[in-house]
Amino acid sequence: MNCRCENVDCFALHDDDPHDTLYGWDWQSFTRGRRSKQQQHVSPSPYNFTEQVADCQESNEGIPPKPHWITTEFGGFDIKRTLKRFGSNIIFFNGLRDPWSGGGVLESLSESLIAIAAHKGAHHVDLRFSTNEDPKWLTEIREKEVQIIKKWLTEYYRDSA
Repeated sequence: MNCRCENVDCFALHDDDPHDTLYGWDWQSFTRGRRSKQQQHVSPSPYNFTEQVADCQESNEGIPPKPHWITTEFGGFDIKRTLKRFGSNIIFFNGLRDPWSGGGVLESLSESLIAIAAHKGAHHVDLRFSTNEDPKWLTEIREKEVQIIKKWLTEYYRDSA
């Protein structure tokens, strides 16, 4: 549903619609042990893991949070070390206008673990559908990503021949 926010078109989200993007985000963040329902909106409330578990199970058909899932799945707290050991052929795009970028990989770690940072970019803007209104910097980043992926594919097929 579209709405107007301060004279700008925006997207109205509804918590009760399971087709909303936020429904999936809630499930993902709850099962990763990220936040409680009360913490979804910035509000001064103390963190209570017991309440979070109950809230997660109520909101997600009994599925409990997995507070250690990320560190178990991705190798602890030193993601750069883990990526250098086990990762390859990954492009980490970070738009620096995105508050999440501070937790992203902002410097390339190797020739196949490539970081691309855009000062004007925002959260996963490089993955959205292209339009005629896309700024030049964005089309250049997408082209750079395509060239990197083409190189990886060429190397793969050359090495497997």
